[in-house]
Amino acid sequence: MNKILYLLLVLSPLAEACELTKEYREARSQVVKDARYAFEACTSSVDAYHYWQEVAQCEKEGRGKNVGGGCQHIIANRVSPVERNYEHCQSFKVTTEEVKKYFEEYVKFHNITNKDMSREAATYPIVEQARVGSSI
Repeated sequence: MNKILYLLLVLSPLAEACELTKEYREARSQVVKDARYAFEACTSSVDAYHYWQEVAQCEKEGRGKNVGGGCQHIIANRVSPVERNYEHCQSFKVTTEEVKKYFEEYVKFHNITNKDMSREAATYPIVEQARVGSSI
């Protein structure tokens, strides 16, 4: 029973999917990070703009004089009543399909493989024996 479970685990596509090369994993992480960067930078700049605008208004009104950290502390530790408009940032949003397509092109262009064949042979000697025709 245990041998059957072991063989199913070793030969399953899920087991192979976990055997990604370090280069492939790093490339995938970088592509996803790069794809999200423009949208996140845009929304972050909108937030920073409103934050500093509210800090300036607080300073004008003199609300931070007797507070440790002043207006920056007051504004940072409350929910802003100002509604933020991120509409212009939407043009930087990238779909999952676009990221996948770009990643596939990137991997192909840079000849990055997703499976470490040498590691597979060392990790799964039974599979390697079966490939070369040895008996199990």
